[in-house]
Amino acid sequence: MAELVTATNEAIASDQLHPLIAIARFVVDFLAIHPFQDGNGRLSRAITALLLLRSGYDYVPYASVERVIEDNKVGYYHALRVSQAAMQADPTAFGEWLVFFLRVLRAQARSLSAKLEMERSILHLKDVQVKVLEHVERHGRGTAAEVARALAIDQRQARYHLGLLVEHGLLAPHGERRGRYYTRGATGAPVLRPQGETRNGAILAAVLQRGGKVSRSELRELIAAREPPNGPGA
Repeated sequence: MAELVTATNEAIASDQLHPLIAIARFVVDFLAIHPFQDGNGRLSRAITALLLLRSGYDYVPYASVERVIEDNKVGYYHALRVSQAAMQADPTAFGEWLVFFLRVLRAQARSLSAKLEMERSILHLKDVQVKVLEHVERHGRGTAAEVARALAIDQRQARYHLGLLVEHGLLAPHGERRGRYYTRGATGAPVLRPQGETRNGAILAAVLQRGGKVSRSELRELIAAREPPNGPGA
């Protein structure tokens, strides 16, 4: 382990090897060494996140690599077995694992991108559409008739707002027209209030407009700019 840590740190610090290759090599070697009786897989993913952060991949804390691997367990174990077996004869033969590792990172980045896009969509919803989302989330599912009754609107309006939410990817339709019902979209992002309705919503919108990443000083400026005239408790 001491040799692996030293070699990994040197590889990441040098310009001769891309950091993702060095990190992928660390993971496959770490899991082959298996230094602890239990928890090696979880620890390897935690160390992976640390190494990615050290290498400038700042998005890592905001999207779960655990979920991606959990959804691809068969491919995960297959790539490890193939690479670890091949590396016994040739230490550089970890291509199977490297390809899997890079695909996991790409899926992780796409997951975060989808979440940010969904939040941007929610921020621009009308109040009635947020109420529709809240109704569906509260009950797990909802029909146009149920939404119309709960919000005191006619069914034609309910179908219109449900259709817009489906277009945004925030709701998923099920069944034919007469028996159709709706559930939350696959990503399950939390319901946020429309832009401008709350101070926190305005701050989040400003952060998203900057690509979802701001420094601490920039965040303090955004909060101060939207502070009520009489102070935080106003």
